[in-house]
Amino acid sequence: MENKALFGGTVSILEKVLDFRSQRHNVILSNIVNSDTPGFKSFDIVMDEEADRIHARAADGMQMASTNPDHFSEGVQDTGGIRTRFVEHEKLINKGDQNTVDLDRSMSNLAENNLLYNALAQTISKKFRMLKEVIRGGTT
Repeated sequence: MENKALFGGTVSILEKVLDFRSQRHNVILSNIVNSDTPGFKSFDIVMDEEADRIHARAADGMQMASTNPDHFSEGVQDTGGIRTRFVEHEKLINKGDQNTVDLDRSMSNLAENNLLYNALAQTISKKFRMLKEVIRGGTT
């Protein structure tokens, strides 16, 4: 008889997506913090399928360049089983200092990411509450 994981692997998937959302939060915050840094190139982290769509849309062939070995690399990365990529934002903001951070877009992305993170956390919490209820035998 086949032994299936508790919740059919759902918690494992949700955990990986939560890790991705947490990592994206840090990337967006990095953009916000560097919104006044001359020459800073705004970037985002996206799941691999989204990255493929963004790269296909980019007609100018621009590539991300790292000026410091401690910076994020553009390549495909494995974030807890979810393939992700760092992509540079396409739109250049004309500030005169070559900084590409759009503060309004970054704040909007941060709010969206927070909502998605909270929804996922609530889903996991509900799954564990259901398990606790089953262990108790349906009595409170």
